[in-house]
Amino acid sequence: MNVPKIKGTHTAMKSGMLAAETAFNRITDENLQSETAGLYIPEYEEALEKSWIWKELYAVRNIRPSFHNYFGLYGGMLYTGIFYWFLRGKEPWTLKHN
Repeated sequence: MNVPKIKGTHTAMKSGMLAAETAFNRITDENLQSETAGLYIPEYEEALEKSWIWKELYAVRNIRPSFHNYFGLYGGMLYTGIFYWFLRGKEPWTLKHN
């Protein structure tokens, strides 16, 4: 979910559309054996990485975890103000949830 824009519905619909398209292409492929139709589809991950979802969610990946540190609400607001608004998610690290 894009926390600053509260756009979880848009990204969920787009990722569902990409999943349906890649699954349909996989199922209708004539060279594919029926045994592997339900397994992992690497084309979905590639399609997701090429879409606007990947770029948008990568830019906001550190916003929510920044509020769950020992600085709390004010530390998260400061981090978000500095790194999201000025660098637009280009920091070279990814924060983790506790």
